[in-house]
Amino acid sequence: MSPAPTPSLWRTGLHTLAVSLLSVTLGFGQSVLIARALGDPATKGGYDLIVATAGLFSLVLGLSLPVGATYAVARRRADPGALAKWLLAWSAAQGVVTAALILSLHNTGLGDTLVPASLGFWVIVPLAILVSGTSVVASLRSILFGEQRIIAANNGDLAGRLIVPVLMVFMTVSSLVLGSRYLTLAFLWCLALGMLVTSARFGWLLKNDLRERSGRAGLRVVMSFSLPSYTGNVVQFLNYRLDLFLVNAMVGLRAVGLYALAVSVAQLLWLVSQSAASVLLPRVASEVDATRETAAVRSAQVARLTLYVTTAGAVFLGLCGQFFIPVIYGEKFRESLQPFLLLLPGITGFSLAVVLASHIAGSGRPSINMIVSSMALVVTLMLDLTLIPRIGVSGAAIASSASYLTTAVVTAGIFSWMTHISPLRLLMPAAADVALLRRLAGRLRHAAARP
Repeated sequence: MSPAPTPSLWRTGLHTLAVSLLSVTLGFGQSVLIARALGDPATKGGYDLIVATAGLFSLVLGLSLPVGATYAVARRRADPGALAKWLLAWSAAQGVVTAALILSLHNTGLGDTLVPASLGFWVIVPLAILVSGTSVVASLRSILFGEQRIIAANNGDLAGRLIVPVLMVFMTVSSLVLGSRYLTLAFLWCLALGMLVTSARFGWLLKNDLRERSGRAGLRVVMSFSLPSYTGNVVQFLNYRLDLFLVNAMVGLRAVGLYALAVSVAQLLWLVSQSAASVLLPRVASEVDATRETAAVRSAQVARLTLYVTTAGAVFLGLCGQFFIPVIYGEKFRESLQPFLLLLPGITGFSLAVVLASHIAGSGRPSINMIVSSMALVVTLMLDLTLIPRIGVSGAAIASSASYLTTAVVTAGIFSWMTHISPLRLLMPAAADVALLRRLAGRLRHAAARP
């Protein structure tokens, strides 16, 4: 069977951006609902810590296999159905391992650092489901992306994302009648159910692949790409979330609730860069050596435009943050404003690194991103340990911002070295950028004019 025609990069990119925009809008409303319903930064901090712990276990146990799956499928060196079955089994095992590890740590000091004792013993169940569900969704999505079925994957993502806030509203209304004692646990179950719905949707999209009884999973190819990426992804996750665990250990759950809110609002700025990166990686991986120079110029253009858009968004959020954080989330979260503002420079710079790192990984050199992430982690750890005990969540924000900027500068330098595109050419606007924006604006107007 001949492969389906590859869709336009800009069409899939715009579709991914549109879906991401809707997802971020839902996520923003969801975060407001959580803050308002839980009402207290310390209670919200317990919820945020569980979500971060689920992310940590998903990444550590997942071995970055979804990244390798995208690469192997895009290169046509793995059978999608055979690979999907193997990844599903591994995802189920991750949930079991998570439950066993949390149980073994339940009565230790480290256990309380990862899972607040105040949430009770049974929080382990939705936590384990979250870990497995996150892995299933990431694995199946990666195969769809590798097949260049990006629009279908985006649409499938929306199913789970739409159901979570609906369930949370129902739980919030129920708590007004039944009491709010178990509302945090109920919200975690809502996230778990959302993952299950998305998993089912992706499974349906891949039903024809899953019915195939022949073909090789291509595990050697997947592993050879994933394992170098794995260390870098774990290190990068620690760059994103280590400060949250350190804030909990050094300052407490109330500070976690305040800092997590600042991070979640600031990271809205990654909407464009993450959309671009998710589309760029399989496209770069699928291209032959003859088109590498063209791909590098294109990636530089995408990264540059992404940086411009993110910078404009940062200015807007910085000007509006002092008003909407206390008004929308409540006066109890006003203290989130300062760390939020301190995060904006790093978040903005890091948007450039997200896109360029995707090009580097798609070119078959993911180990480079691991080295860069390790350098940034050293910056994060040194500044966190120095600043958090002294100035609390603002210290964590400064450390993260410095780490993100370090990643951006080093990644841009490596991209320039690999592609012979100078840093000035990478960052300065070009006539081609204006022409591209005009074409995209024309396509958007044409799409909007359709009946």
